[in-house]
Amino acid sequence: MLSAPVPSSVPRSVRLAVVLLLSLQAVMIGLTIPRNAPTIDEPYHLAAGLRYWDFSEFWAYHHNPPLTRLVATAPLMILQVPRVHSACEFELHNRGMDAVIRDDFLRLHRRDYMWWLGLARGTGILFALLGGWCVWRWSRELFGEAGGLLSQTLWTFSPWVLAHAGLVTPDVGVTALMIAAGYSFWRYLQSPDLERACTSGLLLGLAQAAKFSAVMLVPVWLLLALLRVGSRRTPAPDGEDGAGLPPLPVRQAAVHAVVVTITSLATLNSVYLWEGTGERLGAYPLRSPSLTHPASTGDDVRVSIEPERVNRFQDTLVGQIPVPLPWHYVVGFDDQLWDLESRLFYKSLRGELRTGYEPGWWYYYLYGMLVKTPLGTLALWGLAGLLMLRSRNRRDLLTELSLLLPVIVILTSLSTKTNLNCHTRYVLPAIPFLHVFAGRIGPWMKRHRWRQGVAVVLLVATAGSVLRVGPDWLAYFNEAAGGPTQGWRHLADSNVDWGQGLIPLKHWLDEHAGDEPVYLCCFTAFEPEQLGIEYEPLDPDDARPGLHVVSATLLAGVPYPVPSGAYCSQVVRPNQFVRYQALTPVGVAGGSVFVYRVDEETAASLRNAPPYDPG
Repeated sequence: MLSAPVPSSVPRSVRLAVVLLLSLQAVMIGLTIPRNAPTIDEPYHLAAGLRYWDFSEFWAYHHNPPLTRLVATAPLMILQVPRVHSACEFELHNRGMDAVIRDDFLRLHRRDYMWWLGLARGTGILFALLGGWCVWRWSRELFGEAGGLLSQTLWTFSPWVLAHAGLVTPDVGVTALMIAAGYSFWRYLQSPDLERACTSGLLLGLAQAAKFSAVMLVPVWLLLALLRVGSRRTPAPDGEDGAGLPPLPVRQAAVHAVVVTITSLATLNSVYLWEGTGERLGAYPLRSPSLTHPASTGDDVRVSIEPERVNRFQDTLVGQIPVPLPWHYVVGFDDQLWDLESRLFYKSLRGELRTGYEPGWWYYYLYGMLVKTPLGTLALWGLAGLLMLRSRNRRDLLTELSLLLPVIVILTSLSTKTNLNCHTRYVLPAIPFLHVFAGRIGPWMKRHRWRQGVAVVLLVATAGSVLRVGPDWLAYFNEAAGGPTQGWRHLADSNVDWGQGLIPLKHWLDEHAGDEPVYLCCFTAFEPEQLGIEYEPLDPDDARPGLHVVSATLLAGVPYPVPSGAYCSQVVRPNQFVRYQALTPVGVAGGSVFVYRVDEETAASLRNAPPYDPG
């Protein structure tokens, strides 16, 4: 079994390498900020964050907690960005108000919107740096200097991080806070004391205030704590203390558990300014299937397509218990759970489109990790897994579980919710735990020069694969999947095309379009006119000669409301644009927007194409 490296002063060369890796990642993320057009969710997050600051209420876009939005919009508040708020109020289960808030800020800043968005995006670099620092520190403590640098290199060149850290979304924020919390709790398990319990509780509360997925740490920590209470030293032959951790008394563990709980709850409630804390569990107006049941109809025999549902705890003893959580945290969690369990969302995998009423794929997120993670990184994860099978490369059980249990819980919980097979970014919080897990290759490779060669080759392969795609990392797919231009054949939506390609498209059109007419249909919530793109709406049933622009999500067949000019929108039908799959694009902008040069003959074939038949 690996012996724990004794923490000591960090060599100057290692400090320099850490700073260089952090700086390199910051630069790479910075390159995406002016490159990416607003993605589908960003205008909601940005406007909601400003409203939180102005009104100290948290109902806007409450199906995500507010912390990362507050951080992102803090620079805008400091600079006193002009803003206007419609006289809108919270309406239960009505997200139309979120769109009103979004549109207020969009219309007010039609010319300078990208400037303010870019300023808010820059705060995501701070979360990425926090995550990188925690990955390095944890891996270094477990596997020494070589292991720490290997893990940090994987984080630095992670396309998942590079793609999302430069966006006003909570994914990298919650990922960084979850790895920070996980590292803190592991240190507590190694040497339990009150200070480390408080730190762990603080970070857990911050992670939960960033995104609901952080709640997955709670059962993981509970299991680890129970195992820690049951841990015992193995006596050494000479009578001295042997391997293992010293016993943790049950009373001390119970006190620390209370401290972690109270600290995390106080932190979470403080972010929400204690808004609505203490409501009875049975009084919440819930709607997700897991937390409700059909209302009793009595003698009413009418059948409803969407039967009324009521809080399943409302008439129970448990329902009388006050909930020590903010009101909009609970209702927002239920709203997000409703998304995961409802049947409203189309989903696409490997060219197959399924409606909301069809089941998804339990392996969707595993498949997404396979095609959107560099092959070098996958190989290093696999090698680390093989090394763990040998006792000489294994750490103590609590350490191994601290790294692997979060990954298992995240992937298992996501794989059981197949109705929302749309966004593989939900697995992002598992990525840093796997990078730390791979750090065990560090001490292994130091024993033989050929092993060092293997590790270096795999790291270089990872970096080369990622750099070749940059800065369009949101559309990253590895070489086995065919690269970014083939991503739509595997996945859609935020996995490849989230609206980010409009700015690269503008640059392409400026260089290549000339006087040709441009017909456009793109998956975006942003108006192309705001970027200076002149176009006519594209309808393949009325195709005309010119440049036809189709983004990857629509090419994969997913329907969505899209801009149609003059700040109006149109609804794309399922599989309406799959007929373009047979054409060869003359350009690909941002890895996600495809440009076709269509002559009269091709336009006629598009108009006369038979309705799509999935076979």
